[in-house]
Amino acid sequence: MPALAIFALLAFASNRQIAVWKDSVALWTHEAEKYPYVFLAYNNRALADEAQGNLSGAIVDYTKAIALDP
Repeated sequence: MPALAIFALLAFASNRQIAVWKDSVALWTHEAEKYPYVFLAYNNRALADEAQGNLSGAIVDYTKAIALDP
Protein backbone atom coordinates (compact mmCIF):
# COMPACT_ATOMS: atom_id res chain seq x y z
CA MET A 1 0.00 0.00 0.00
CA PRO A 2 2.78 2.55 0.74
CA ALA A 3 4.22 1.92 -2.74
CA LEU A 4 0.87 2.79 -4.28
CA ALA A 5 0.74 6.06 -2.33
CA ILE A 6 4.27 6.95 -3.45
CA PHE A 7 3.40 6.11 -7.04
CA ALA A 8 0.29 8.32 -6.89
CA LEU A 9 2.31 11.19 -5.43
CA LEU A 10 4.98 10.89 -8.12
CA ALA A 11 2.33 10.70 -10.85
CA PHE A 12 0.74 13.89 -9.53
CA ALA A 13 4.11 15.68 -9.37
CA SER A 14 4.98 14.53 -12.90
CA ASN A 15 1.67 15.76 -14.25
CA ARG A 16 2.27 19.21 -12.75
CA GLN A 17 5.79 19.35 -14.22
CA ILE A 18 4.56 18.38 -17.69
CA ALA A 19 2.31 21.44 -17.65
CA VAL A 20 5.37 23.63 -16.99
CA TRP A 21 7.64 22.08 -19.63
CA LYS A 22 5.90 22.93 -22.90
CA ASP A 23 9.25 23.94 -24.36
CA SER A 24 12.59 25.17 -23.06
CA VAL A 25 11.56 28.83 -23.01
CA ALA A 26 8.46 28.00 -20.94
CA LEU A 27 10.49 25.88 -18.52
CA TRP A 28 13.15 28.54 -17.92
CA THR A 29 10.54 31.30 -17.70
CA HIS A 30 8.87 29.34 -14.92
CA GLU A 31 12.20 28.91 -13.15
CA ALA A 32 13.10 32.60 -13.53
CA GLU A 33 9.74 33.57 -12.03
CA LYS A 34 10.15 31.11 -9.17
CA TYR A 35 13.82 31.90 -8.50
CA PRO A 36 14.51 35.42 -9.84
CA TYR A 37 17.95 35.55 -8.18
CA VAL A 38 19.39 32.50 -9.99
CA PHE A 39 21.41 33.51 -13.04
CA LEU A 40 21.23 30.04 -14.62
CA ALA A 41 17.49 30.37 -15.33
CA TYR A 42 18.09 33.54 -17.34
CA ASN A 43 21.15 32.12 -19.06
CA ASN A 44 19.33 28.97 -20.13
CA ARG A 45 16.25 30.90 -21.26
CA ALA A 46 18.58 33.10 -23.33
CA LEU A 47 20.05 30.00 -24.96
CA ALA A 48 16.54 28.75 -25.76
CA ASP A 49 15.50 32.16 -27.10
CA GLU A 50 18.61 32.30 -29.26
CA ALA A 51 17.90 28.82 -30.65
CA GLN A 52 14.38 29.97 -31.60
CA GLY A 53 15.71 33.12 -33.27
CA ASN A 54 14.49 35.53 -30.58
CA LEU A 55 17.74 37.47 -30.34
CA SER A 56 16.32 40.51 -28.57
CA GLY A 57 14.89 38.30 -25.82
CA ALA A 58 18.20 36.46 -25.58
CA ILE A 59 20.11 39.73 -25.13
CA VAL A 60 17.77 40.81 -22.32
CA ASP A 61 18.23 37.49 -20.53
CA TYR A 62 22.00 37.34 -21.04
CA THR A 63 22.22 40.86 -19.60
CA LYS A 64 20.17 39.82 -16.56
CA ALA A 65 22.28 36.68 -16.06
CA ILE A 66 25.51 38.71 -16.18
CA ALA A 67 24.08 41.24 -13.72
CA LEU A 68 23.25 38.44 -11.28
CA ASP A 69 26.57 36.65 -11.62
CA PRO A 70 29.34 38.73 -13.21
